[in-house]
Amino acid sequence: MFSLAGTLDAMRPYLPGALVSADAFEHARTAVDHLEAEITNGIYFECRLRNGSSRVDLVIAVHADGAALLADANGSGPRGCRHAQPGGRRLSAFCRRWTTPTSPLRTLVDHLWLEYDVEQGGFADEAARSGPGVFCSLRGSHGMAHPAPALRRSVIEALEALTGHQASRTVEECLHTCFTRLPAETGVPHVGLMFGRDAPTVRICIAKLPAAGAADLLAATAGVGG
Repeated sequence: MFSLAGTLDAMRPYLPGALVSADAFEHARTAVDHLEAEITNGIYFECRLRNGSSRVDLVIAVHADGAALLADANGSGPRGCRHAQPGGRRLSAFCRRWTTPTSPLRTLVDHLWLEYDVEQGGFADEAARSGPGVFCSLRGSHGMAHPAPALRRSVIEALEALTGHQASRTVEECLHTCFTRLPAETGVPHVGLMFGRDAPTVRICIAKLPAAGAADLLAATAGVGG
């Protein structure tokens, strides 16, 4: 298996040390050494520009062909990954459902983004064990507005597929509160779960939110979900 770490090695000469330190790069490399390079054709680093911040996020795009390599079809482990628990198993289960030809996820999810939070102090080892944050890019989410009920159903479907469990009433109520307050022209291109966190959190990415409406939305949803 040609590891994704080898892809990062090829990128290394082009990464400014001021943005991605040697330590951060090594931690990123450790976090994805168990992944096959073939799962992706798109990688980028998110770097903090604040002085003294060593935080780097490594983000990997996964389309359906790459997801097929991550899907554990027979219980022996996915071909494209030596997954650790628990996030890896959830990711494999999701990819298995997504790549099934008759799955409703085929029409809901366009591609995934896997996000590894990388810091100094061995955090990458923990990220590799717990699995990355997983973001679903929803089909049809660009260039169109969603009615709140339909949008909420799509997001809940994606979340339930990621977790393997029915969404709790609290999550459904939080989504209802957020989406009923979105201006009509906005959309939600991505929904994700941060599996690597102590308390896995749901992230909703909002697009085309007018600047004038941002403060009102934040005020209306402050404290939603605790």
